[in-house]
Amino acid sequence: MRALLHLILLLLVAGCTTVVTQVQLDRQLGRPDPTRFDRPAAPPAEAPDYQTRVRPILERRCVACHACYDAPCQLKLTRHDGITRGANPESVYAGTRLLAASPNRLGFDAHSNAAWRDKGFHPVLNERASTPQANRDASVLYRILALKQRYPGPDSGPLPAGRFDFSLDRAQTCSRIEGMGDFEKDHPEWGMPFGLPALSPAEHDTLSRWIEAGAPFGPRAPLPPQVLARVGEWEALLNGNSLRDQLE
Repeated sequence: MRALLHLILLLLVAGCTTVVTQVQLDRQLGRPDPTRFDRPAAPPAEAPDYQTRVRPILERRCVACHACYDAPCQLKLTRHDGITRGANPESVYAGTRLLAASPNRLGFDAHSNAAWRDKGFHPVLNERASTPQANRDASVLYRILALKQRYPGPDSGPLPAGRFDFSLDRAQTCSRIEGMGDFEKDHPEWGMPFGLPALSPAEHDTLSRWIEAGAPFGPRAPLPPQVLARVGEWEALLNGNSLRDQLE
């Protein structure tokens, strides 16, 4: 009974801390606007370009884990709309689940960040007032990358035994921005990339300046006409309805 009371008190204290932090953020930066990234602003001139500077870093250092349907916390970093969608603590594959879960496929099951919030996702980017400091302080992504810079851990050899859990059924810790202060105190070695060497200073600087600028997105440059024509030829060949086309 005493242990149960201690657990209840701990949960109450943690809940109160989260509420107080949210109220403080709301007062300082305004209430979050889930539609902020549904209305992308023009990228500032000084911001690193997403396609040529940011995406290559994410592909080299992040998508080994954060790419698949069951990525940790369902945070998918292969696409900009996956970053703005954010994270969800629900496990995609749960052997004890008795009922089917609602799928969370990018581009299919919701078409705005506000809709993803209704499906249990919370932001990892700042959705409040956009200033460089706010985009850092109110961003889970920035703070968990900065945590790794402060506590980089070993960059070679085996990791310390018992301090990192890489098992498939490990418990997920998907902190919201309101709980990042406690996360940083309780798990200083759990910065990202988790259990791997930290980003290089140049890589971290690029991602930091991109987040500070509001994580702007610019689409890829269109393919040249000759490439589009060749793609059309292949599409016509592979999608033909004749028996010969189906055989090929």
